[in-house]
Amino acid sequence: MDLKRIIKILFVLCAAILMNAQISTAHAITFFVEEGAYYRAYGNGVYGSGAKTYSFDNYHHKLYMSYPYPSQCGMWIGLTKSNEGMLKNLSGYTRVIFEAKSINSKMSVFLKDINNNESKKYLIENMPQDTYATYVIPAAAFSQAGFDVTQAKEILFSLDENNASEYKLTIKNIRFDDNEGPADETFYLEQGAYPTGNGSWGTGSGYSFDNYHHILNTSESKWPAQNGIWLGTKGDNQNADLSLYKRLLLVIKSQNGEFFVRLKDTNNNLSPKYKIFNVSTDSNKEYEIPLLYFSQDAFDISETKEIIVEMNEYADYPQYVYIKNIRFDKHDLTTGELKTPLKEALFAKGLLPNAPPKLTSDTNYTDSCQHLWNAYKNRFIDSYKQLVTSGNHLEGLIFDAFGGASKTRLDSADIAKSEGSGYGMLIAVYMNDQKAFNELAYATISSPMHKTNSSKLFAWNIKTDGTFLWGDSNSAIDADQDIAVALIFADTLVRAGIWQQSPSINYEEEAQSLLDSIYTHGILVLNNKKYLMPSDESGPSGNGFVEVENEANPSYFSPAWYRIFELFDRSNHNWHLLIDNGYQLIASADRYNKGLAPDWCDFWGRSLDNSLPLDPGIAPKSSFYTYMLGKDSIRVNWRLITDYLWFGEPRAKQFLDKTADLFSGDGETIAPAAITPLEMDGSPAQSRTIGGALYEYNYTDISLASMFAVGSMSTQNLSYRSIWKQSIDSYLDLSRNGLGSFLGLRNSLSDQKIDFDAQFNYYNHSLGILGLLIMDGAFPYIMPSINISLISTTCFDPVTSSNIKEAPGTINIMINCDNLLKNNIHKVTLYSYLPESTGLINQQTDIAPLEIKKSGDSIYIRMQDDLLPLKEWSTNTQDTLHETIEYKIRGDFSHATPGQYNGLIKFSLKYD
Repeated sequence: MDLKRIIKILFVLCAAILMNAQISTAHAITFFVEEGAYYRAYGNGVYGSGAKTYSFDNYHHKLYMSYPYPSQCGMWIGLTKSNEGMLKNLSGYTRVIFEAKSINSKMSVFLKDINNNESKKYLIENMPQDTYATYVIPAAAFSQAGFDVTQAKEILFSLDENNASEYKLTIKNIRFDDNEGPADETFYLEQGAYPTGNGSWGTGSGYSFDNYHHILNTSESKWPAQNGIWLGTKGDNQNADLSLYKRLLLVIKSQNGEFFVRLKDTNNNLSPKYKIFNVSTDSNKEYEIPLLYFSQDAFDISETKEIIVEMNEYADYPQYVYIKNIRFDKHDLTTGELKTPLKEALFAKGLLPNAPPKLTSDTNYTDSCQHLWNAYKNRFIDSYKQLVTSGNHLEGLIFDAFGGASKTRLDSADIAKSEGSGYGMLIAVYMNDQKAFNELAYATISSPMHKTNSSKLFAWNIKTDGTFLWGDSNSAIDADQDIAVALIFADTLVRAGIWQQSPSINYEEEAQSLLDSIYTHGILVLNNKKYLMPSDESGPSGNGFVEVENEANPSYFSPAWYRIFELFDRSNHNWHLLIDNGYQLIASADRYNKGLAPDWCDFWGRSLDNSLPLDPGIAPKSSFYTYMLGKDSIRVNWRLITDYLWFGEPRAKQFLDKTADLFSGDGETIAPAAITPLEMDGSPAQSRTIGGALYEYNYTDISLASMFAVGSMSTQNLSYRSIWKQSIDSYLDLSRNGLGSFLGLRNSLSDQKIDFDAQFNYYNHSLGILGLLIMDGAFPYIMPSINISLISTTCFDPVTSSNIKEAPGTINIMINCDNLLKNNIHKVTLYSYLPESTGLINQQTDIAPLEIKKSGDSIYIRMQDDLLPLKEWSTNTQDTLHETIEYKIRGDFSHATPGQYNGLIKFSLKYD
C-alpha cells in the first residue's frame, strides 16, 4: 500500500467496530385460517360427517363438530369450499396454533396438499372438556415424503376414539406463524360483531360472511360514522385486563382513507384517539397500535370494555370499514433491524476519548433515534418504491408526502427533494447505516435529479414520474453541500475500515466532482468577495430561480462543512473565504441583536422585496422571501452549533448566545414549549398575504423545537438547556413506536392528544432526528487531525514547540519536495494546539492550507488563508525548503487571562 493510502487511513478519525445490530422481537408473520366454519351449516367452509356450524357464543372463530362415531373434520385453508383452489405456501411458517376442547381425549391433526397427499399426523392426548387448551404444533411434525407444504389445501382434525358414545370437538383461533414465543401471549377479541348486532353497536353495524371470518361493517351516510365492538357481548358486559399487553393489531380495508381508534373502560372513560392513515380500499392491511398510547388520563386499561372506530372524513355516501383479526398481544412493536449510532463504534475503538457534549447530563435519545430512523426509511423511502415510475432510478429517494394533494397520504403526486437526500445521507452516516446510505446516494446520483448535462448539481425536486414540479430543475445549494459532506464522511468511514467500498458509488470521486460543481456554479464573486448563491441558476446570469439578484439564504451557510471541504478538496479552491463572508451576512441581518437570522435576505442582510410580480405558471416563489425567522432559517442554529462544537468558532457561539438571551434574558417571555416562527424583533410572526395566498405562522413543531434546542448548547446555562429538553421530550411519546414511530406534539386541549398529521412531514422529521443526534452527543466531528509523528517525518519537519509572546507569530518548517512528490501528497494543512493553561476554549485551530502542485521539474507550493497573507514557493523538485510561515491563531480569547498568550504551541500536519 502506498504512503498516500496509509496517510489517508490515518487521516480520519473514524475507526470503529461494526456493532452487532439489535433485532427486534416484533410480532411474527401470522396466517389465519380465515373462514373456518362458514356460518351456514352446509359445510361451505368446513366439511366432514356430523353437524358443522359456526357458534357465536362469545367466540369469533369457533368450529363445532359432533357425530355419534369417530369423526374427521377438515377446514379449507382457503376461504370457502368454492375457493378450495386457493392454496397456501406454508414453508415459511414454523408452527400451527389453535385452541380446542372436547369430550373426547384424543385427536390427530394433519394437513393435505392440492394432490390430496397427507402430511404426517400429530397426536394430541388428554384434551380438556370444559376449558380451552392452547396447542402449538411445530411445522416439522407434519413433514412426510410426498406431502407438498408449498401447496397446502386443508387442515384436518380426527377424533381417535372408537368406542365413545358421543364425539364432540370445538376449535377456535386456528393460525400458522413463524414465531417462537409463547402461544398464550395473545388476547383475541372473542365475539366481535354478533350477527344480530349483539356484539357491536352503531349505525350500520353487522357481521359479514362474504369470505371473511371477522369483519366489522360500518355504514353512515352523513356524519362520520362511529362504531364500537364489545370485547365480550353487550349482555355480559365482559371486560379485559390489557395492562400486560403491548399492542392492538387489526386488519383493515375501507373506502375511507383514515380514521381513529380508541378504547373505553367499564366506567365509560375514553382513551385518547389513535389515528390510522393510508387505509386501502381494495386490499387488507394490518395495523398495530401501541397500547401504551391508550394508557393515559382517566381511562383504565385494566378494565377495557370496548373498541371504538370513528371515521375522520365527512362524506355524502355510505362509509364502510372492514375489520378482522382483532387481537391484543405482548410482543414488541414491529421495527426491523435497529442500527447502532456511529458514536458507539467510535467509543469502542477509543476514537472518542472524551464524550461529545449532550444537551443535558441525562439526555438519552439513542432508542428514539433508532426507531425514528427505521420509521423514517419505511415511511419516506420504502413506501414510495411501488409508486415511482420504473426506469428512472427513483427507488431509494426520500419523498415529501406534503407535496401531493393530501398531507396525510402517500401517493404518486408526492415529490422527492434534494435536501431530503442530504439530510437522509447525513443521518445514515451517523446511524452507521451504510445500506440505507448507498441506496439513497445511488438514487440521488443516478436519477434525473442529478443534472449531469449542466451544472452536475441536483434538482431541488423530482416527481414520481421523473419530471420536475412546475418544470423547475434549479438546484438548492444547501442540499448539494449536505450531500457532498455526507459523501466525504462515507469515504472517511471506508478508509477507516468501518464501511466497505460501494460497488456502485465511488464516494471520493463523487464528492470531489460535487465540490468542483458547487464551487463553479454555487459561488458568486462580487466586489472581490465570494458569496454563496442559493442555486445554480441564481445570481446576475440566473435563469429564473428567483425574481431578484443577490438573494441569500442564511441557513445555507455551512461553515463546518467548508473547513472539511478545505481538507478534502484536491482542486484549487479556497473555501475559507466563504466563512468570513457568511458570518458577516448573519451579523448584518441581525438587526435587533436578537440572535435571529431571516429566511431570506440579500448578500448584505437586507430584506428582499416581497411584492415582486410572479411569473405566470411558476410557483409563488416570492413567498420564500420572508424577512422573518421561519422554517428555513431555523437551520442556522444547526449549522452554527456544529461549527462551534467541532471547531470552537467564537462567532457561532456569540450568535447563539444572543438567541438564548431572547428566551432567558430579563423581561423575555417566549416559552420554548410554544415556540413559533418569529419576526426579526423576536415577536411571534404575523400572518402574511403573499401572491394572493394567506400564510399563517401560529404553530409549533419539532423542527422549531429541535433547532432552537441544539442552539442552546452554546451556553453553559444548564437550566435554560433543561427547558429545551422538556420541550423536546413532549414530542417523544411515539418515538419508540416501531415502524410507526414519529415526532408528534401532545395537545392537552384535544382528546386526540398527538399531532398525527405531523407523521407525514419529512422535513420536520429530518431536522428532528438530526437535532436528537446532536443533543445526544451522537453527531461528532469524524475527521480529526493526526499528529505528524504518527504519519511521517520524511516529507515535513515542523518545529514541534515554540514559545510565543503573542499572536500572530511564526513557525519554521522544512519541506522535502522529493519525498513529497514520491508519496503523491498534494495538500497539507497545518494545525496548532493551544495548551489548556492559556484558558482558551478553543484548543485546536487550523493555521493554513498548503497547496502543492508539480509542473515539469518544478514544484509550486502556495499557502493562502483568510487570515494569512499569500505565500508561494517555486523550486526544483529535488530541493528541500526551509521557510518561515507567518500565522494568526483563530480562537475564542474571551475566557483567557489578559497577557497569558505565552506558552507552548504544538503543531501538527494533515495530509491528503
